[in-house]
Amino acid sequence: QLYWKETGKSLDDPYDIIIAADVVYLEEFHSALLGTAGRSIKQGGLFVMIASKRNGSLDKFITLARNSFPRTIVSDDYDADVSKAIRRSAKCFPIMLRMLVPQAEKLPERVIKMCEDSKQKLLERKKEEERITRRENVRREQFQELNGKMAALRGVRLEAETEAAAAYAEEAAAEAA
Repeated sequence: QLYWKETGKSLDDPYDIIIAADVVYLEEFHSALLGTAGRSIKQGGLFVMIASKRNGSLDKFITLARNSFPRTIVSDDYDADVSKAIRRSAKCFPIMLRMLVPQAEKLPERVIKMCEDSKQKLLERKKEEERITRRENVRREQFQELNGKMAALRGVRLEAETEAAAAYAEEAAAEAA
């Protein structure tokens, strides 16, 4: 026995197809029915339901079903004998709903290859960017070292020029005296 309101894990061996009839007239059970169906059907499976339009409960169920089963197909033209026996305009005319559970599809090989190639190119680009960053850091350090040496040389040159100017001033003062 399966209780709709029991929530929990999916069945160990879900069904390919579930068939139900006249089960949506009580709106308080719509969510429970959809939850149970969703947990009980295999990927690629089908939930088929027949129900008549009673006081809008079927329309409300269909709206709710489309949230759980995006591929919900509603049909009133599924069997010639039913159409002959009951007028389509009758309140009790049975409507068929087919709710499909999407199949988990394996990606095509070319798509998998494109993803792998893209990942490889991204890794290569990242390595190249790291190599460029390291090279720029080495050049920056070399430039800073060179600037330091140049500043030291400017200091030495300035000191030498200052000494030369002082010596020249002393010589000029000595000659003038």
